[in-house]
Amino acid sequence: MVNSLFKEGDDATANSSDPFAKARSELKGMQFMKNAKERRMKEMRDELQALGDDVQNNTSETTIPAKRTSQKKKDTLERIVLQPGRGVDCGKVALDPENTAEEALNHGEPLPQSEFAGSRARGGKISHVKTIKPEAPRPASEEEPLSAPDSAAVEERPYDDELTKSYLVSRAFAQDEVDGEFLLKKNAQVDNVVEPLDRNAALPGWGEWGGENPSLNKRHKEKVAHYTLQKEIEKSFLLKSRADASLDHVVINHDGVELVPDRMTLHMVPRPFSNAQEFARSMRQPVGPEWSSSIGFKEGVQPRVEVQQGQAVVPLDVSNVPRKSKTKRRKT
Repeated sequence: MVNSLFKEGDDATANSSDPFAKARSELKGMQFMKNAKERRMKEMRDELQALGDDVQNNTSETTIPAKRTSQKKKDTLERIVLQPGRGVDCGKVALDPENTAEEALNHGEPLPQSEFAGSRARGGKISHVKTIKPEAPRPASEEEPLSAPDSAAVEERPYDDELTKSYLVSRAFAQDEVDGEFLLKKNAQVDNVVEPLDRNAALPGWGEWGGENPSLNKRHKEKVAHYTLQKEIEKSFLLKSRADASLDHVVINHDGVELVPDRMTLHMVPRPFSNAQEFARSMRQPVGPEWSSSIGFKEGVQPRVEVQQGQAVVPLDVSNVPRKSKTKRRKT
């Protein structure tokens, strides 16, 4: 009793001496502060009532698990994602809010509450439920049993590797194919030289009599066969007469083009040579600057008439040339 009297006396002296305490007591007596406090208390009671309803619903659902699981399919799973609401301290959220709420109700402990909203830690609420369908299991018939590796299959691997290597080598060094292409190229040159077959003669019905009797077109067929045989003989003769006939790895160009045209060859021995051997001997000596001295090359290619650059050349006047005297044949 004495302590309470001393305490009241101290409060009175503190209130009389402290201006902040005096102002606080005056604010508590204002009507608008009372109204705000009543509204806040009402909101808190509504929130507590909602939390109690949620806890009661969760407890009622857990009492009948058979009915809830029967509504779901066997091949589905349920994942519950807990998301904290506004003003929630994530570090204080319990892992299982249902168990914590039930323990608080069983022990009779009041839910944490205060006049300040920030000092209350709210429990997590179920905000999102997602149903996931698991992958279909593989039938037992399709599953392959695990067994030890077969020794026969292991022994066949080197043989398969050898076949693969030989195939790659044959593809890299395909001499048969290259030789075949070489022969086709050589035969194509012969075909270009040989006169092509008459396409009109080989057409069915061209130059033939109409009818089903084969004797009507006997002569025409014999003529076409003879023409084809002649072309084959000419082609084989040209193949044998080629310079590269015995060389399978060489193709010499035989397009029928003359190496030296006829207009560039001499048909008679020029002067002052008496025979072809002397002319050929003189032509063997090269006259280029690489094989002779500079003076000899200059004398060999020096023209008979030299004209300076820029000088006009007057044409020849035929009137100044003396005429040859005509000799008269004496009459006998």
